[in-house]
Parts: sequence; C-alpha cells; structure tokens
Amino acid sequence: MKKIFLALAILLCTQSFAEQKDRYGIAAFAGLGNDGRSFVFTFRKAQKDRFFPCDLKNLNIIAADASRCITDAKELKKFDKEYKKALESVIKPGKRYYVNLIDRGNDAYVCDASDPKSNLRLDLVAAGFAVPTTDDSELLLKAAEEAKEAKRGMYSAKFWDVTNCILNGVPMPKKIDE
Repeated sequence: MKKIFLALAILLCTQSFAEQKDRYGIAAFAGLGNDGRSFVFTFRKAQKDRFFPCDLKNLNIIAADASRCITDAKELKKFDKEYKKALESVIKPGKRYYVNLIDRGNDAYVCDASDPKSNLRLDLVAAGFAVPTTDDSELLLKAAEEAKEAKRGMYSAKFWDVTNCILNGVPMPKKIDE
C-alpha cells in the first residue's frame, strides 16, 4: 500500500512539474540592450555564450525614452554614459541572476530576474531607475513613491529635467550659453 501511495505521489508531482510553463535558468547580466528598455543576459550552453534580451515584467525603464526629450546627439551620448554608470551601481555586469522567462515578446523575452537576496525589478524601482506599469504590486508602487521622495536614481537633481520630461511631458529647459 505504501509503495502504491508513493508511486502515485511521484506521478502527481512530475505531472504538475511538467505542466509548468515558466522556464527558469541562471544567467549573468551582460548589459543594457540597444533600445534602452531591455537587459541582456548571458548563459553558457555547449561551450558557447548565449545572449538573450529580456524586458522586465510590468516595468518601464525611465531613461529608455530619453531621445524623445534630448534632441542634441552630443548631449544624448553624454546622458547615456552617465545613466549607464549610475545604473551599473545597482546592477553590475557579470552578476548572476535567477531568470524566469515568462513569455516571448516581439524583440525580447518578458522575464523576471532575482538573486538569492532580492528581486531585480524591486531593486530598480527602489533605486529610482524604473516605474511599474501596472498597479498589481503594492510593494513596487510603494518603492516607486519612496524613490521619488528620496530623490534617488532618475529622480535625483542630476537627471531630474530628463525624468520630468519623460514622465510628465514637461519640456527640457533651454541651456543658456555664455
């Protein structure tokens, strides 16, 4: 009787695991994608590095639309350099994450990434580099409000004009050349 019960339990567990649609893997953060919205992760398979772009689920990267507000190419390049440096203080290239591939989008996978201590989406929102696109997570909404109040990341004085333009549609102030 015990053997039959054990066999049925094993069968049920394997069946439920096989029906699971989410795919998990361990991948290293390689950098930002060319579009500014996606994060590029890499994993090693068959002695080759495989790269895949990943859009974080229900998250909007604030600086992805910077080209809409900064029209000067030289200023945009300077902004991108400063932004990437600031972002790499939160998410370091080469750091390994558990990546859950949720869906296949047009240009990138839709995924969620975390390390053993924290969730990448929550870290980016709390650091002020991203905003949640839906109201489904109270934790993300609270972290976004705290980042705005504490003037972290894109809400800091260094990036505020660009952030205000992107999120609120306020035109960038004109630079006065002396």
